[in-house]
Amino acid sequence: MKTIPFSVKLFLSYVLVVAVVALGGLHFMSRRITDYNLESVSARLRSLCQTIGRELGPIAESGDRERLDREVKILGGRLLVRITFVDPDGVVLADSSADPPRMDNHGSRPEIVGAMTLGEGRTVRHSDTLKEDLLYVARTFPDDGPARGVIRVSQPLHSVVALRQQLLGSILRITGVSLLLALLLALLFARLLTRPVRKLAWAAERVAQGDFDTRVFLNRRDELKALADAFNRMSAEVSRLFKETARRSEESRVILSSIREGLVVVDADARIVHANDALWRILGCDPAPGRPYWEVLRSPKFAEGLRAVKATGAGAAEEITLGDRTFLCGFNPLPENAATVALFVDITERKRLEEIKRELAVNISHEFKTPLTAIRGFAEALEEEPVLNREYVAIIRRNAERLARITDDLLLLARLEQPAKALDLGPVDLRELAESTGRLFQALLAKKNLAFTIEATPDLPRVQGDRFMLEQVFVNLLENAARYTERGGITVRLRRDASRAVVEVADTGIGIAAEHLPRIFERFYVVDKSRSRATGGTGLGLSIVKNIVLQHGGAIDIRSAPGAGTTVTVALPTLP
Repeated sequence: MKTIPFSVKLFLSYVLVVAVVALGGLHFMSRRITDYNLESVSARLRSLCQTIGRELGPIAESGDRERLDREVKILGGRLLVRITFVDPDGVVLADSSADPPRMDNHGSRPEIVGAMTLGEGRTVRHSDTLKEDLLYVARTFPDDGPARGVIRVSQPLHSVVALRQQLLGSILRITGVSLLLALLLALLFARLLTRPVRKLAWAAERVAQGDFDTRVFLNRRDELKALADAFNRMSAEVSRLFKETARRSEESRVILSSIREGLVVVDADARIVHANDALWRILGCDPAPGRPYWEVLRSPKFAEGLRAVKATGAGAAEEITLGDRTFLCGFNPLPENAATVALFVDITERKRLEEIKRELAVNISHEFKTPLTAIRGFAEALEEEPVLNREYVAIIRRNAERLARITDDLLLLARLEQPAKALDLGPVDLRELAESTGRLFQALLAKKNLAFTIEATPDLPRVQGDRFMLEQVFVNLLENAARYTERGGITVRLRRDASRAVVEVADTGIGIAAEHLPRIFERFYVVDKSRSRATGGTGLGLSIVKNIVLQHGGAIDIRSAPGAGTTVTVALPTLP
């Protein structure tokens, strides 16, 4: 679509203003001329009414209507006006242009009503008798004393209209010449005013093309001069910012090129927008910006990470294997351009160390097994000896059992942390499992005089899980609850929550301070080490519970406060 130049718009605005002013002036002058002419004619007709009243009023008062009509017709023809005499009842007594007996009653005519009411009336209207517009002026007679009738003098308005048109014609000619001169001046002023604007537009286009040294200098003292100065300051600032951006961009490029982690930016069309040298080294290919990522990075996990970021708008992380290397890939959205940035951190060595640690735990546990079995066997044999040896033998046995528990827990934890370890899944009745596990602790609970209660809702569903593993969850939770509760009891609550079964193990024990709760599921983490040693705790129970729950696709939470007991909540998926 073709644009209209600013100078043309400015000129047209001048034309509009001048035209409105000219038309308004013509309308005003036309009204003023018309009003002036009407007032002049009205004054003349008013004077004629007074003169005619003095001359013919006595005849009208005498009742000689024929003589009055003759005199009215003679006088009307001489004065070129229409003269009408009307009695107080509206009956026409004489008229210079018509036969009175044939004329309608004039009592309701506006000028007659005005004269009878106020002494004088005036109106402009169409005459049915003469078939043209007339100006009527009426006065009562005589001037002094009670009104004996009304004298009405009227004159056609064609003379007024002709005079108005003659005057308006002259005014129009003068206005037309003035308007033409005004428009020529407006065109000149529009060109002069828009010249600086055109210079500013040219300079702005130069800056848009990258010439930040362009400046505009105007030799004037007005708003356009201020605008030009502001433009020059803006150009200088844009030039500075552009150079600063270029410098920082180069710094960022150097930094990204120097980091060891691979970095890639993928846009909404799944194309590589940017990648550093480290990424190309990881992929073992030449730089290929602009290509779809799947042509150089064939990893389902990478595609899953991109989809997760696009779906949620939040960050994500995936563990990706490329060749013989393992990377932790962190994904983060770039909302401004609907892109995603991914950072590849090589965790191959860390994974190797974790595997070594797991193997070490397994090996140590197996190495512990044999001597511990021997210690336990000899301790049992020594218990049959005299009483003198039993105290020491009990100590040996207690510590051997503690080492055995640690070993069993380490073996179970190592097994749980093996990613390829499959669960023996099947339907599990949580109520039955809670009851059977509770029976294992009957002796301990009775010894400490603790109550044990199971509360289950009727709609409790079965879960899909590994019965042995879930039994370990109940064993560890009940063992912890019994170990740290001295009075009161333990309550196991089982209920349905949407598509999950919820297990709550609540005790009335000593509770846990808030600062310990974030680390409570770490391996070997104990709140009170001296109490843990005294009660035989290993610090691995809750870590085992968390691993089992997460492997089942569940969730775990803990709530506690010193002196208020502890509640551990486990949510497990139900049978599909």
